[in-house]
Amino acid sequence: MYLAWPTDRLGRAADRWARPVQPHPSDDQGRRRRGRRIPGQSCGNQVRSMAMRRALTAFAACATLALSACADPSDTQTDAETPAGTDETESFPEHEIRVIVPSSAGGGLDTTARQLQPAWEEQLGQSVVVENHPDGNFAVGPTTMLNIEADCYAVMLHIPLVFGYSYMTQDVPYTYEDFYPVSGLTTEPSVLRVRDDAPWNTLDEFIDDARGRPGEITTGVGGLTSNQYVAWLQIEEETGTDFNVVPFAGGGEARTALLAGEVDAVVAGVFNSQEIADKTHVLAVLQSENKWPELTNDAPTFNEALGTSLPENAARYVAMTHRECKEDHPERFKILAETLTAAAESPEHIETLTELGLEKQQLVTSAEATDRYTSRVLKEAETFVAENEELQQ
Repeated sequence: MYLAWPTDRLGRAADRWARPVQPHPSDDQGRRRRGRRIPGQSCGNQVRSMAMRRALTAFAACATLALSACADPSDTQTDAETPAGTDETESFPEHEIRVIVPSSAGGGLDTTARQLQPAWEEQLGQSVVVENHPDGNFAVGPTTMLNIEADCYAVMLHIPLVFGYSYMTQDVPYTYEDFYPVSGLTTEPSVLRVRDDAPWNTLDEFIDDARGRPGEITTGVGGLTSNQYVAWLQIEEETGTDFNVVPFAGGGEARTALLAGEVDAVVAGVFNSQEIADKTHVLAVLQSENKWPELTNDAPTFNEALGTSLPENAARYVAMTHRECKEDHPERFKILAETLTAAAESPEHIETLTELGLEKQQLVTSAEATDRYTSRVLKEAETFVAENEELQQ
């Protein structure tokens, strides 16, 4: 595995890593541990050893098993109850709700937040402001969230596997104990995409070329703690290849880089990569079955094409808030959960997703069900990280 920045992005990348997060006015109230550093590039854990690759392979496999478990129909949120008529619920929210996104604009998390924004504003009766806090291998967003007052006026969107890896492998001031899910929102099964003008029409051609040119084919990932990066590590192990992996501040930037010719291939979500589908094509689906042939050029699964045993790869998007919000303001937390669920299941939002061909992406689960899923993912991940010193700073 090679890790590099494209030369024309190097200066911008360095600036982006070093740039401090601009505080929101309400952050003056702050929370405990204010003043801890915002993670930058020094937090990045560039994974190169075979031991680390084996650990990450197992990490992703356990997360995939948990992902399938979280889709139990009994976990799916349905009807929202009317909040109890207390003074707190009658006045909440009195001003805007902030949504912290730990990746750049245009990525899957950002897109999900902005698609939900109008429907959630209608349910809340207040404005919803989406803020992008990328970099630090997905750690800047949670650190920003940690420094916001825990009064239930802020929510963070994240991917549990990526979130866990961001604090298990880096020196950051937060863990899952600082947060609690509000709702599960979507699922993003992964695919391998290349441009239409690329020299590869099949996965066999792509892998054969990579074997003959180790380190020459560039691939873009949304950070070194992303499920996309784990996917490339697994692909290398399964196929005996070496790719030149270029990290970006989110999947949206990686997909843009593919279109611009800055990288040759990306692992991306079935749904969030539809924005580039007219100029790219899918070589393989990183799942046991292709359930989305109309969105993936009817591509084979990776294992069908090559006879490999590549683990499934997917991302699960969830909304979280401070655990103190749930514990100290239970009625406010209830309003957040119920209004967000109602927004996600509203006819207007479903219509928007349907128009975009994204209706199959949605997987809304309750706060409790999402907590069970997240806890399973993080427990298994923590075991594998602890057993491999190469994963620890």
